[in-house]
Amino acid sequence: MQSPAVLVTSRRLQNAHTGLDLTVPQHQEVRGKMMSGHVEYQILVVTRLAAFKSAKHRPEDVVQFLVPDPQGLQGSPAEIPLSWMAQTVRQGMMKRLSTFLRSKTKWQKRVRPSRA
Repeated sequence: MQSPAVLVTSRRLQNAHTGLDLTVPQHQEVRGKMMSGHVEYQILVVTRLAAFKSAKHRPEDVVQFLVPDPQGLQGSPAEIPLSWMAQTVRQGMMKRLSTFLRSKTKWQKRVRPSRA
């Protein structure tokens, strides 16, 4: 899965205490066979947390990105549990952090002097 594009935004951060706002701007019903189906949501994340920023962002930047929901949930956007959204964002954050740490490790291996 590719990491979402993180863009600097002029949006005001509503939840300044945690530094993380979650909204659901769009959802799509996916019909299955017979009476089955599910709803896929896109979660818009607005944050100032450094874990979501790249080297090109300044510490004071507020950034935004979309987290798609490939699994789907039952219910309407108003019924999405906040704990589920937070878990989804944390999973995305952990993926970004592991990718970042892997890239740092590769860089350190390249510049490490060889032993004589």
